[in-house]
Amino acid sequence: MKCVRCDNDRFVEKQDAVVEQEFRGELLKVHAPAMACAKCGWVTVGLRQLDTLRRCTADAYREKHGLLTSAQIKGCRRLLKMSQREFAAFLGVGEASVKRWETWLVQEKSSDGLIRMKCEKECSERLAREDAAPAWIECEHPAVEAADGITIQESPSANGLDPSKWNLQTDLPQEGKDTPAESTYDTTDTTFSHAA
Repeated sequence: MKCVRCDNDRFVEKQDAVVEQEFRGELLKVHAPAMACAKCGWVTVGLRQLDTLRRCTADAYREKHGLLTSAQIKGCRRLLKMSQREFAAFLGVGEASVKRWETWLVQEKSSDGLIRMKCEKECSERLAREDAAPAWIECEHPAVEAADGITIQESPSANGLDPSKWNLQTDLPQEGKDTPAESTYDTTDTTFSHAA
């Protein structure tokens, strides 16, 4: 490769060069990896960098026009734990469209709205299902003998077991892991069960 300005043949790679690109009739300043002349600083793009420049140019256009970037579309798909094929079926588009949107093809505004609407709705529904799932929480708390000889259970909050402070991720034994002896549950009168 030769520099068109100074005829130098030594170039260095720049990870965040500013490259001017024309895209859909607009001139965009795109940040992308490129090659710079070691002598005069003239910037060009090597063959290995063309795909990255294409994606960065499309993303610069998307950002300018308020559209989802390729990384955001891929992020939506991954958040829903779907393959490209599953995501395409979910959206009602061809698998090739999803592949192109995740790389260099800028989606139409209507497709962008479809992606946002369907992903937001699916995420909301999944969260609602997770929140609505019943959970049984058990904890031991001591029984106390009252003055009249009747055995009663203390309130869980009397022993610091305030249900509003329970963290299901850390306070309950996890499935498949050995639990300490004090975490075993007894079916005698000292077990409290609560459906959350």
